[in-house]
Amino acid sequence: MNTHHVMSKPFQRSAVIALSLLAMLTACGEMGPMDDPGEQDVTDSLGTAKQRAFYQSAALWIPMPSSIPVCWENPGNDATERAWVRSAIQSSWEANSNLRFSGWNACQASSMGIRIRIADENPSSKLGKQIDGKTNGMTLNFTFNNYKPSCKNSEAKRQSCIEGNARHEFGHAIGFNHEHNRLDTPADCTDTPQGSLGDYTIGGWDPDSVMNYCTSQRTLSTLDILAVRTLYGMSYAYQAHSTDSATRNTQNHRIPLLEGQTITLGTCGVPGSSGTGNTYLRLYRVLESGDSRVKSSNDASGCGLLSKITYTVPAGEGGFYELRAGCSSNTSCSGTVAYAISGGKVSGTAGAFSFSASHTGSATVNTSTQMISLMSGKTLTVGTCGVTGGSDTGDTYLRLFQVLPTGKREVSPAAPDATCAHQKLVYTVPTDEDGKYEIHAGCDLDTSCSGTVAYSVK
Repeated sequence: MNTHHVMSKPFQRSAVIALSLLAMLTACGEMGPMDDPGEQDVTDSLGTAKQRAFYQSAALWIPMPSSIPVCWENPGNDATERAWVRSAIQSSWEANSNLRFSGWNACQASSMGIRIRIADENPSSKLGKQIDGKTNGMTLNFTFNNYKPSCKNSEAKRQSCIEGNARHEFGHAIGFNHEHNRLDTPADCTDTPQGSLGDYTIGGWDPDSVMNYCTSQRTLSTLDILAVRTLYGMSYAYQAHSTDSATRNTQNHRIPLLEGQTITLGTCGVPGSSGTGNTYLRLYRVLESGDSRVKSSNDASGCGLLSKITYTVPAGEGGFYELRAGCSSNTSCSGTVAYAISGGKVSGTAGAFSFSASHTGSATVNTSTQMISLMSGKTLTVGTCGVTGGSDTGDTYLRLFQVLPTGKREVSPAAPDATCAHQKLVYTVPTDEDGKYEIHAGCDLDTSCSGTVAYSVK
């Protein structure tokens, strides 16, 4: 999920950064992957994977309301289908964050929140809180007589399409953009960027995201879940007794975390948390060789008999962690454990790739290429020289091409850099020329060279 503002500090839920709004209507287009909805177990090992997400900060529902109202513009003889949608959202975005959606009745003239129109056309949604109270803010298809008729090949297929579309469109409604719009989308993902671009990324490109056209995945990926929990937090209630200070009979909850991320969790001191009795919390890192306790809390400072933990994941220790909730000694207790995640791999739009080349004819043949998505009005700075993270050995040469249906067109950057010459390009995308571009990296004339091409978009 791409960005156009380089972040100097990790994104915090408590501090919303004001940014220029981009186009708010996100039309979802022909979704080829919907022909084959996939499933993914969210407890798959995270390993050393990087977090992925692409969102627009100004569109997030922050401060988060207690619930986001949902209503139907034109409900008819489709109660079954509407129930499928509601269940799909409850078991995905709701089940994996503090987000709650309420109502689900017929819209009134004054209805706020997400107003869904049912129509046999391409599903679409406005982005994030810009949808709030907008008539026909979201469109979902139940029949598929005209749009995507393959979705009605069987009743099971139709249900899968309805549920998959709902998860995707509600992803837009909570602020997530299309994953394949990202600047770092790989060349083998050839779907055309649609709708607006985000302004912040969380980690690298996610091939399994429910927001990605270049996948058959239509349920939340492990990293979709990590992203929504990072932005909207998570909580769960528990009751326990005779836990011997949270060493047995505990209520356990697994949480994926990345290196550098900070998690704050507790029955006290975290929005949404509460407790009765003397609670005890322990946090473990989940390892194949056996779980390793990293932190525990009983009678946290300022919390009386309740608990609070703050933990930052060390370098190289990203993966799954397990929260174990119990009570002090062998007493009885209950509570709601809430947690919020911040920091980690949250960044602006920037990237880099390494290459080694020879006999490229000043970057006209035999080049290394990197495809990126750019939006009109944004400025790309790319180089092996004069750009943070860029480097070269030999005389490198860069060119930039716009990818069009009819082929590739080389674009003219600003005047060559006085120091770096053809090793650095600065290009501002003209109006109505947003889309995919390619960076071509080679060497001057027919020499040999190598380097790291770094780029950023603002």
